[in-house]
Amino acid sequence: MSIEVDIYKLLEKLKKIRTKNVFVPYISGGDMSVAVYRLPTRKTKYGLRQPNRSGIKPKIHTAVVPVVAYDITNRRIGFGKGYYDRFFANMKTKPYIIFVQRVDCQAKGIVTNIFDIKANKIITKGKR
Repeated sequence: MSIEVDIYKLLEKLKKIRTKNVFVPYISGGDMSVAVYRLPTRKTKYGLRQPNRSGIKPKIHTAVVPVVAYDITNRRIGFGKGYYDRFFANMKTKPYIIFVQRVDCQAKGIVTNIFDIKANKIITKGKR
């Protein structure tokens, strides 16, 4: 989305490695799944670019997840739809989760719920 970090260049670099599949969110009917990142992509009603659905069942080792903000528990504050939360909750093996954001925006208290996904690492301007 427009206020989130654009990771298009990262996707293109990862796609060239060719030893692993790169998956991107695929939103349909109120649920999120993933699809193999490939061209062409099309814009969704949310303004997101997504490829056509793929039949590959993903094994995700690392996930790069955009965030609007996070709280002191390192849980994600997003747009309130819960797509990422529901998607990761249904995974048997949890991936290493990296949050990315344009500017460091951390809530001073706990403003998330226990079911909101939690980051292993947060990358943002000015934060290590």
